[in-house]
Amino acid sequence: MKIGVLGCGNMGGAIVRGIAKKHPTIEILLSDPSHKALDALSHVGTPCAAQEWFSSPEKTPDVVLLAVKPQYLREACAVFASVQSSVLWVSIAAGITIASLEEVLPTSSKICRVMPNTPSLIGKGMSGCTMNARCTEKDRTNAEVILESMGKYLFVPESMLNAVTGLSGSGPAYVYMVIEALADGGVAAGLSYSDALSCAIQTVRGAAAMVDETGEVPAVLRSHVMSAGGATAAAVKSLEEDGLRAALIRAVNASAQQAARLG
Repeated sequence: MKIGVLGCGNMGGAIVRGIAKKHPTIEILLSDPSHKALDALSHVGTPCAAQEWFSSPEKTPDVVLLAVKPQYLREACAVFASVQSSVLWVSIAAGITIASLEEVLPTSSKICRVMPNTPSLIGKGMSGCTMNARCTEKDRTNAEVILESMGKYLFVPESMLNAVTGLSGSGPAYVYMVIEALADGGVAAGLSYSDALSCAIQTVRGAAAMVDETGEVPAVLRSHVMSAGGATAAAVKSLEEDGLRAALIRAVNASAQQAARLG
């Protein structure tokens, strides 16, 4: 399998390293105007100008990852205007719909649109994905090579990508705020900031793992921590009175609605 990567910045570079780690036999072609970015990835990929990728069958990639910034996408894809190939195009450009991608890519292109989040930079992300009707099961399998390099992923109809943006796309920011507040609470209770932050990080990490690994819904696991008249029951009562859950629900919906407005 051969993958061409157009754009080797932070996210593109992280994806390349993830692919190379999980699939060392895959050939990766790299295209980026920055020599520094290409040099940083030269141990896992081959620098090759994008306009050369389709110059011969031997060079043609099976998948092209479009990892350029949205505002540069149209210009960057101009080199592919005359391409006639069954290549799968995978775009991580925020806010660029499949319809918009079809306008800048060759006619009858097979397209996978991906909404990653920032933990994808360390292979711990959650991505929402959608494919156009031309894609086959083989295309989905090929796309998953890229997706699994970023973490976990979920295929949804394109109409649901704004909801994914509201939850997992923007979600890390919410969790960072929770970790920050927990650490501040620990400091207020007498811990050093370093100790409080360590406790907060591991508490969030462990609680997420409990939900993931036990298969129990969060409400059940929460009940296991609480006892009548206990410290956790008092804390949960305080959080409910302050509207924690309602605030998070509103945040997810606000992000999803804004994503819809931005396109």
